[in-house]
Amino acid sequence: MYHDEDTEYCKYENGTTYRYFGGVIHCEDGPAITRPGGVEEWYYNGRRHRVGGPAIIRKDRCEWYCQNKLHREDGPAIELVNGDKFWYINNELHRIDGPAYERHSIGILEWYIRGKKLTDDEANFLKFCANK
Repeated sequence: MYHDEDTEYCKYENGTTYRYFGGVIHCEDGPAITRPGGVEEWYYNGRRHRVGGPAIIRKDRCEWYCQNKLHREDGPAIELVNGDKFWYINNELHRIDGPAYERHSIGILEWYIRGKKLTDDEANFLKFCANK
């Protein structure tokens, strides 16, 4: 472990680096955890959090978090490289203008509002309203 002003760094033999502030995983100007292979994890005061970008970046996915909750208002909160997408607001699957659960890789599209899976009739009604 080494220090730089108030920030503590832990770098392990496998190349993983953790950044702490006041004993809590935290970094304001970059990822708090970096792992080999380009993995980045952003934390603010011990919570997964990043403004303006994904808080978790891995080779197969990106995940957006706000205060430790899956959350993104301008797109899917989880995007997989295979094209699958999952839309979350405050840690709940949620999307009004399309399916919140898009598993294109296996042909599944599901509609959710505030974490509740919609029936086919409810989803069709939303689709109808969106086209008006």
